[in-house]
Amino acid sequence: MFKKLLVISITTLVLVGCGKKEVTRSMLFGGWYCNSESTTSNYESINHKWFDINLGTKSFTLFLTSNKNMKQTDDSIVYILDSDFKEKSSRAISIEDVIYTTTTEFVYISENKFKLIEDTFAPETKKSRMEAICTRITSK
Repeated sequence: MFKKLLVISITTLVLVGCGKKEVTRSMLFGGWYCNSESTTSNYESINHKWFDINLGTKSFTLFLTSNKNMKQTDDSIVYILDSDFKEKSSRAISIEDVIYTTTTEFVYISENKFKLIEDTFAPETKKSRMEAICTRITSK
């Protein structure tokens, strides 16, 4: 009897799994302190190579308010998190006839911590990456 119960329990755990934790819009409400590292690369058309520049580290604070705007301390809107929020999203903008594609990803670490990754790319022009670890500083 015990062996059957053990086999059923293990089989259920394997089939169902423990469940993947993910960043949700409701989890992001409140304040977050973030430490980031950024790099950028400029394309040298003469040598057909990317030239990397390390922009160093930066700390910033993010606040997600009830109106779905994620802002920095200076009230500049950084992200708009609609009701169809996804952990990974992309958007494209055109500046002076150059199309920049930005991919933003929120990676779950714990209920009170997440990783924010933002990649921006413009073919044969520029690419950059910002990675930040954000820790909750205010409750939901």
